[in-house]
Amino acid sequence: MRIGVLGGTFDPPHLGHLAVARDVATQLQLDRIVFAPTGDSWQKETTTPAKDRLAMVELAIAGEELFVSSDVDVQRDGPTFTFDTLTQLRAEYGADAELFFLLGSDALAGLPTWHRASELGQLAIFVGFGRPGHDAIAPAGFESWVHIVAVGPTDISSTQCRQKLSAGESVEGLMPQAVIDYATARGLYAGVRE
Repeated sequence: MRIGVLGGTFDPPHLGHLAVARDVATQLQLDRIVFAPTGDSWQKETTTPAKDRLAMVELAIAGEELFVSSDVDVQRDGPTFTFDTLTQLRAEYGADAELFFLLGSDALAGLPTWHRASELGQLAIFVGFGRPGHDAIAPAGFESWVHIVAVGPTDISSTQCRQKLSAGESVEGLMPQAVIDYATARGLYAGVRE
């Protein structure tokens, strides 16, 4: 199996996440994409508990045959490290599975600072994609196992969604309706200041 892994805070998940996942899955002929929300993110602050972010991911991908969620990072104590995530997913899917870790240009630029960064290429092929205004470039020394793909432009960010929800503005067309309903019902971003 060819399995894509899309990690991140998903605070909140939005339509851009889904569009990029579909685009990369088509280009790389992936059999499945695993959405793995971080538990305790060591590089990015989250405003929302991991269990809520996982629930929103599950709502966002409901009905998408290609997409599944994983609580691998939510269940693990301590900081979420991609090395641990990929090690556990490799154990779950077996040695024959090909893992492809998807990441945007901003995360890709920081790859050399990641926990056990030099070993990550033994666990998966890393697939970088650009974001509006930011081209994806493999960091020096990582070129052999980082591949760059072009994806359709999606100018949506979780920050933008949080700000709009906090201000009581509409996020229709930015997030799946089920995620909007969940976040609103729980007041997850009410009054949050970036």
